[in-house]
Amino acid sequence: MPSGPTDPAGGWRDRFEHRAQWAYAFRDLAVALASPPLIDPTMVTLRRALSGQPQDIHAPSTLNALAAAATRHEVEVIAAELVPALASRLADATLERRRADAILELATQSLAPLAAIAPVALLKGSASAVQVYPHTAWRHRKDLDLLVGDNLPIVREALLARGWTDAVTPRRHSEGPAAVRAWPMVRSLGPYGVSLDLHRRIHATAWCHVDSAAVLAAAATLTRHTSLPITSPVDTLLTTVVHLVGSGFHEPLKGWLDVARLVPLLSPAALVARSNQFGLTTATWLCLTVVRRWFAVDTTAHEAGLAPSALRSRLLKHLAAGDHDTPERRPLYKGLSQRIWQSLLTDRPATARQIS
Repeated sequence: MPSGPTDPAGGWRDRFEHRAQWAYAFRDLAVALASPPLIDPTMVTLRRALSGQPQDIHAPSTLNALAAAATRHEVEVIAAELVPALASRLADATLERRRADAILELATQSLAPLAAIAPVALLKGSASAVQVYPHTAWRHRKDLDLLVGDNLPIVREALLARGWTDAVTPRRHSEGPAAVRAWPMVRSLGPYGVSLDLHRRIHATAWCHVDSAAVLAAAATLTRHTSLPITSPVDTLLTTVVHLVGSGFHEPLKGWLDVARLVPLLSPAALVARSNQFGLTTATWLCLTVVRRWFAVDTTAHEAGLAPSALRSRLLKHLAAGDHDTPERRPLYKGLSQRIWQSLLTDRPATARQIS
């Protein structure tokens, strides 16, 4: 017998809702194209402060707004360090972040034996925290991210033997550690709980093609910080770009600050080559244009080998001209942003650049 949906009406309903979502997306894109970019003066001031530009701020209302924005975007510790006038307003949050950071660092050290079992590497914020900040507490982290690739089942078994437990949903558990993108685990360290995500793959959808094995092969150990390997600076930047785009740019400012601080560590040629390899040429280019505008970082040399066609460049920069909580010209809700940006930033065959 031919196979088909058991509920024809449900199938039609799903198709209608899918088309309706894209109709709303095109409508909202059209509104954004025709509207002036949204600018939030508080976010402009906060970004300038985080980029090291002197800020002479005394008005209590302004300081309160900056403290609220720093907390919302998870940059409390670094904001308090760079803008002393904010220190008292962020004191409680800063103390909590430093305490959490100490626990995460203790947990990180306990993972060191894994490097002898299988290729692993600290990923995302766990990597940038030690690569671009003078103290890991400057980089707000809620958990640890460890790239393990296809060795996820082996690493999981090793962690189970060391006091970690699974923290997965029933659906993910039924799929098993050899099939999922990531596998969450938890462990208690005294009165504190620590979360750890084991990543088999970097991204959830197929808009790009980051090679986990290649990222693991390029990882290196920074002995002054941890005995665990860490993704290379270029791979840390690119995996951060994947995370930013995957969220539809609805991520806290801390991720954008990571990109801004990583750029000076990278050669343009290395960034272009790796972006091409992972299908992230257009996405990386657009993220660089945002951090250049937001943080006054000179990214022109890195952008040169990544830019798409002139027409596409103008369209993308026009849509990403916002200066508020996200770079969107006009804010869209997260689900819609995820669909739109992943579609717009998927590399076309003609986008790839060759390194001569």
